Amino acid sequence: MTGRQVWVWVLAVLLFAIPAEAAAEWVFWVNEHTDELGIIDTATNELVAQIQVGRHPHRIAVAPDGRTLYTANEKSRDISIVDITDIRRPRLTGSIRSARAPYNLAFTPDGKELWVISELSPRLQVLQAGTWEVLGEVPVGRIPAHLAILPNGKKGYLACRGDGTIWVLDIPGRKVLKTFPSARQVMGMVLHPDGKTLLVAEGIGNSLALINTETDELERIGGLGQEIHHVAVSPDGGTAYVTARLDGRLVAVDLAGRKVKARLPLAKWPDNIVGSADGRFLYVTARGADQVFVVDAAEWKVLKTFAGHHPHGLAIFPGR
Repeated sequence: MTGRQVWVWVLAVLLFAIPAEAAAEWVFWVNEHTDELGIIDTATNELVAQIQVGRHPHRIAVAPDGRTLYTANEKSRDISIVDITDIRRPRLTGSIRSARAPYNLAFTPDGKELWVISELSPRLQVLQAGTWEVLGEVPVGRIPAHLAILPNGKKGYLACRGDGTIWVLDIPGRKVLKTFPSARQVMGMVLHPDGKTLLVAEGIGNSLALINTETDELERIGGLGQEIHHVAVSPDGGTAYVTARLDGRLVAVDLAGRKVKARLPLAKWPDNIVGSADGRFLYVTARGADQVFVVDAAEWKVLKTFAGHHPHGLAIFPGR
């Protein structure tokens, strides 16, 4: 082998040995008390960036193209627009004024509409992405909190924690199809990997609701802990993970057996949870402890914590 060939071979080895940043996933969280957005690289579980956003941010939505992130800021009554094209150098590029105090956000899968949820208003607001023109409103229940829009963009499910109801919405038609009784403080939702089941954290019902998104039939797994706030699901669909806020625990639920597998003590008031695409890590915010936890799902232990300031909303998005 010639010297030139050796260098070509060494360069090829190095290129394949260095993980591409595009293969990473990014976890985003907001600190309510310091008005900050933090970004974690799931490949290293290191904090790679922080940036100021609006006042008292609650929740996060990443645009479907992964280039822009939005935070719902309750006290400044606006939505921050953050350019995350360069993930390690995010830039605040503007804000969208809101007549109401925005609490949560949801994009339609095509990225053309942003649905805005305010806990102070029993009406959802629909904005046209880009122009931010108000396209319409949908009347719903008391204290709406979380909206999950299905991948086909045709249906959505809304948790109204004030009156303990789940609303089924016609997204293109911007109208209500039906409602389910649930429990007060009903909150987080996530779609199962089978694409046919929506998992809903039912608050003081201490249960997890499983909704068949084709038939809207509902069943429950109860006895999970006190005030089930949010939910994530493993990539294989076998395990749901829920936060039990009043217990200060993370709970693993066997979905096939409809029973609790394990409970992990965390801290006071664990809130939101997301999981990595490979199923290795879970990320949990805990406002009562001012911490963000990284949990090893297989070993069922806390790997790392980040200091927060009333950390709340979480989102995860794959690298480009």
